[in-house]
Amino acid sequence: MSGFGLDAPPLTGHRHLAGTSRAALVNRLRRLQLRDTSEAVPQPDRCEFCSGEMGSGHRHALDTHERRILCVCDPCAITLLGKGRYRVTGSRSLQLNDFRLPDELWARFAVPVGLAFFFVSSPAGRVVAIYPSPLGPTESQIDDDAWGALVAANPVLAGLERDIEALLVHRGVRPYRYHLVPIDRCYELVGLVRSSWRGIAGGDEVQRAIAEFFDSIDRYAQ
Repeated sequence: MSGFGLDAPPLTGHRHLAGTSRAALVNRLRRLQLRDTSEAVPQPDRCEFCSGEMGSGHRHALDTHERRILCVCDPCAITLLGKGRYRVTGSRSLQLNDFRLPDELWARFAVPVGLAFFFVSSPAGRVVAIYPSPLGPTESQIDDDAWGALVAANPVLAGLERDIEALLVHRGVRPYRYHLVPIDRCYELVGLVRSSWRGIAGGDEVQRAIAEFFDSIDRYAQ
């Protein structure tokens, strides 16, 4: 009889255990269980500079040339402070409740979506605007005079640390939200949008993900 009959031959690549002794069978199953358990153990995070193990609350560094976020342990973070192309990301998180950005000034930035972040790029020598998209981070050229007007209206931006801090703007829903955050949180949002995007318009999942992200920003904001 073919198919799943009692006289069907064992499937290729599998060993038939009917003739195995009970003790041998128990030992084999125990080894399989131990192997499966060991494979399920999560691997620790490792520093991308020294490969040392890190905890879940580790720091990040920005490669200012490639605009890439790297995981870094505390000793390497201290070593990297103020040196070369790598900058340890900022730690301030401020909710800017009295932020002033009228619609006519926002229009001068020509950002095509209502979600973007702005930071001073050392390699570029200017302020850069980036917005999330289903393809990843997308850069938008901005009017330097418009940025100057924004800083004049909001002096807190004058203290924005180059490369490692950003103004995060969410004008997709009301009330509009403005934050000063570490640059790694901005790239976290970029990855979140890309992974949650569905279809042409993004779908409900990406909207929920963005809302939850900003709720978490609010909880940790000073």
